[in-house]
Amino acid sequence: METIKNYLETMFQNLPDTPEVQKAKAELLSMMEDKYTELLNEGHTENEAIGTVISEFGNLDELAEDLGIVSLVRPAAAGNPLYSEEADSFPQKFLPAEDAHNYLKMQRSHAILTALGVFLCIICPIPVIFTELTASDMAENIGAACILFLVAIAVALFIYSSVLASKYSYIRKEGYVLDEATTAAIKAEQEKYNTRYALLLSAGVILCILASVPAILLESANLPNEALNDALSGAGVLCFVAVGVFLIVFSGMQKDGYRNLLTLNGQDNDYHSRHNTRDPHVSNPTVAAILSVYWPTITCIYLIWSFLTFQWHFTWIIWPIAGIFRKIMVNIWADKEN
Repeated sequence: METIKNYLETMFQNLPDTPEVQKAKAELLSMMEDKYTELLNEGHTENEAIGTVISEFGNLDELAEDLGIVSLVRPAAAGNPLYSEEADSFPQKFLPAEDAHNYLKMQRSHAILTALGVFLCIICPIPVIFTELTASDMAENIGAACILFLVAIAVALFIYSSVLASKYSYIRKEGYVLDEATTAAIKAEQEKYNTRYALLLSAGVILCILASVPAILLESANLPNEALNDALSGAGVLCFVAVGVFLIVFSGMQKDGYRNLLTLNGQDNDYHSRHNTRDPHVSNPTVAAILSVYWPTITCIYLIWSFLTFQWHFTWIIWPIAGIFRKIMVNIWADKEN
């Protein structure tokens, strides 16, 4: 009888673990047990009984209508959107709900680490700004060393966060989709997060817009030490922009976690309506991490450069240069099938 139960589990392994499927599985097991007992009572051996039961009840496609799961077993007949016409089958595998929620937890960590790395890259000039107030070569060398140290930490964070994300690359590569229950749960979580996302994004944008406020206030304060005034102004601009970009990157990457799961089977219709094509997939984890924060980083560089130099008529040139450079990166490292 254990052989029949194992065979039954194999029959249902590619179907979602829903109450409907559980009911069908229990019903089919009951029929198989009855037939197995009947055959044994008729004098058949255990192996003969098992073989007969499997031959009569082993085709789930034939039993789907009686069990009430035809929409899952034969999706083409029921107009199931996950059906693959090319394969004339149901090739996708359902992602377990636990894996989906673990992916969202990973995406949150990925977002925090990446945003923190961007934050460190933005504030790294601050030590140099203050060490230049002294005439000491030692102090200036310490400032330069601090830049390298902060950038090194940022790069380490980018690499580590990419390694975390790469553990879940199998979700898309192996064609996983979400069952109805998991999809509903993810959409409910996304709805709850949307309010928080709007607040974080708004705060980040506002901080970037207000980045010049420290410089304006310090200019009005008329501090006796003009060099210190300039240093505080520059550091203030960098801090405002750094925190703002941190919030933008963090909130955006968290939202991408929900979007990535829901687009496995086309549930995020709002995203698809605004994006007819998606960015090419890049397998290299380091390059993928760079591309994920590319435009926010360019934005913060543009703001820092512009506010420190006030040469707005010239700093715009960073956008076409950044666009060309990104295109080169994508052409070199994007997966060929894209």
